[in-house]
Amino acid sequence: MKNSKQQTANSILALTLLFLCISFNLKAQFITNGNNVSLPPSMNLGLGTQSFGWRLQVSPQAPIPNWGGILIQDNIPNATALKLATYGQTNGSCIISAVKNDDTHKGATLTINAEGGAVGIGTGVGVEYSNADYRLYVLKGIRTEKVRVDYASNWADYVFAPNYKLRPLSEVEAFIQKNQHLPDVPSAKEIHEKGIDLGEMHKIQMQKIEELTLYLLEMKKENDSLKKRLEALESNSKK
Repeated sequence: MKNSKQQTANSILALTLLFLCISFNLKAQFITNGNNVSLPPSMNLGLGTQSFGWRLQVSPQAPIPNWGGILIQDNIPNATALKLATYGQTNGSCIISAVKNDDTHKGATLTINAEGGAVGIGTGVGVEYSNADYRLYVLKGIRTEKVRVDYASNWADYVFAPNYKLRPLSEVEAFIQKNQHLPDVPSAKEIHEKGIDLGEMHKIQMQKIEELTLYLLEMKKENDSLKKRLEALESNSKK
């Protein structure tokens, strides 16, 4: 009985010493100043993880196992919060969002896709926008004062080249009657399905403007010729 009590006392003493050592060790590694706590330069901090490869590393936890991140919010009811999070799907995304009274992904405003670096604004998580041909997708549109499009393709000035074959107006009329749109211009169905490439569409519009200019020049030549013939006929009738 005496040995049993001695063993219990020794165990309690050992646990007490271990607790004191751990407490002292943790306290020694943190730098405190009133209510402020910081880590020394040589230490990293991990939340929900045992990996310490970064100065601060945060891993997901229940009840949202696929999410890990940081929420910054004022300590007042219904305060708007800034959230930086990762969404751990196979095509994982990084979310930067302003949320109100909500710590889930519903308020996501900017998403960076891990595959290719595509950026979505207002798309939320799970919205498929990461097309290989595009790097930015904005839900509901963009309003801006100025847009510059770099266009590497051949501009429409080829219309004025001497070897350019201008369609006869009769051929243009037949095409319109059959297809309900101008030659070389995408149809309404194609635009609805694929959208509009601004640079390409502006080139097509310029091509049509330049073709119209050529048609007008031809009509002017014909009118000038008719005018001369009419003047000649009037001059002969007066003789």
